[in-house]
Amino acid sequence: MEAGGYNLSSDNSKIVFSFFSIGKRGIIPKVVIYEPIDEMVFNLAFGDFNIETETLDDLVVSNNGDTRKVLLTVINTLYYFFEKHPKALVLLKGSTEVRTKLYQRIIKTYKSEFPPLLVFFLPTNQSNIIQIN
Repeated sequence: MEAGGYNLSSDNSKIVFSFFSIGKRGIIPKVVIYEPIDEMVFNLAFGDFNIETETLDDLVVSNNGDTRKVLLTVINTLYYFFEKHPKALVLLKGSTEVRTKLYQRIIKTYKSEFPPLLVFFLPTNQSNIIQIN
């Protein structure tokens, strides 16, 4: 799986990861942050890293032509995160409803490329949960 993603950098706590998207719009810095919600529950925040403000922008549309590779890189961060935090639960939700639906479609499309150790639960329109594995 790692061969399909970009090279990652991380802090020692495996909470913040960074990498560069390389595509038709150039080199775009990306960041993945595992934000604590509770002691063992984290939100996976992901987006472009704004160098000027040193903040994560999860609303920008990069359109760099490397969606699959970026997604695989974000998924790779989960392995490093869980090595350091094996009992944690990670929530994935887009910053907008449109992004959440996009992530659901992408996960369903590429689920066969994810090792079986990852289990995704995706909310449906009826607020139920479906397991993707």
